[in-house]
Amino acid sequence: SISPDPGHRGDTLSCTVTSASDADDDPVSIDYQWWNGTTMITSGSDTWVATEPAGTSITCRVVPSDGHGSGTAVSDLLQLQNAAPTITSLSLTPSAPDTDDTVTALVSATDVDGDPIYYSYAWTVSGSTVSGATGTSLDGVTAFDKGDTVAVTVTPRGPTTTGTAVTSVALTVVNTPPLAPTIDVTPNVAALGDDLLCTVTAPAYDVDADSISYTAV
Repeated sequence: SISPDPGHRGDTLSCTVTSASDADDDPVSIDYQWWNGTTMITSGSDTWVATEPAGTSITCRVVPSDGHGSGTAVSDLLQLQNAAPTITSLSLTPSAPDTDDTVTALVSATDVDGDPIYYSYAWTVSGSTVSGATGTSLDGVTAFDKGDTVAVTVTPRGPTTTGTAVTSVALTVVNTPPLAPTIDVTPNVAALGDDLLCTVTAPAYDVDADSISYTAV
């Protein structure tokens, strides 16, 4: 028998002989042969790393021998199936987002069959799924606040298969610096020795709603 079943391109296939006997009680050796249709791929090993494309029928053919002659060959057949794509890396940028940032997923994956790879995205903020957020990026202005954690789960897909979903490391949203205020310095024309007054005419704005203090330098 051949395992694993189903098998895919890139898998190490194993051919297992469950029993072998000799009427003369001679020791039995097994010759393993791997075939693609009528073409022998390799021989001599009970394992083979599948290099053929999905849909190929692979046969393991075993021939028993007692050193004096060969017995009847026995075989098992397995058809290679299309493999699902696999994510190889997933990260988020920027690594320390604030509430004005857009967090973007950077993902890569491989497909042993060379099929095109598609991705689906599911974003979470502090553990809750963000409704409608299915793209590669998440806008902080509308989606998260300071102290929230942001993560994404990405699922790779092929034309006929779905791979294993992977979840990114969660990022913690950092403080957003306040926007500068508008100031006015009077008098507009000053002489040496005059006192100058700095007045905040439009206060600074803080998107995180933190309290704001001013230092004049």
